[in-house]
Amino acid sequence: MYKVTNELSVNGFSVNPLNKLIERNNNHHAFCTLEYYCIFIATVDTVFVVENVTYNLKKGSLTFIAPEKKVVCDKNCANDGAVYILAFTDAFFEKSAHDSLLLNSNLFYDPQSKIVSTMGSIPIDEIIKLIIDRLALYKTKNNNGLYNQ
Repeated sequence: MYKVTNELSVNGFSVNPLNKLIERNNNHHAFCTLEYYCIFIATVDTVFVVENVTYNLKKGSLTFIAPEKKVVCDKNCANDGAVYILAFTDAFFEKSAHDSLLLNSNLFYDPQSKIVSTMGSIPIDEIIKLIIDRLALYKTKNNNGLYNQ
């Protein structure tokens, strides 16, 4: 997890397939979002338990989880590329208030809600290309990238 934390310190955000984080977590499927905002992008149907509440996430869903939440994911999450996590710092989130009203919004990160989940408006393959692949390219162009996926 130190690699992700280091990446968050450098870039303000990190994008990883959840299976890589599970591997780095000694194959444990339970973790805490710590002080980071997270967006989970499901490429398969899966189940998450957030703060002891079970959520069925459909393929193509984008799920917004605020900091300091306890998350347990099902066995599907250990499959390569089943779920991607975009994690970002508070500073990155606050900066987005000036760059985009979409990310810094109580609609997605409501302090009263454990999670907010929505279906993508485009197919999941397009979401992967537009978000995951572009952020991976950013890692290779603007910095050395801290690790290979």
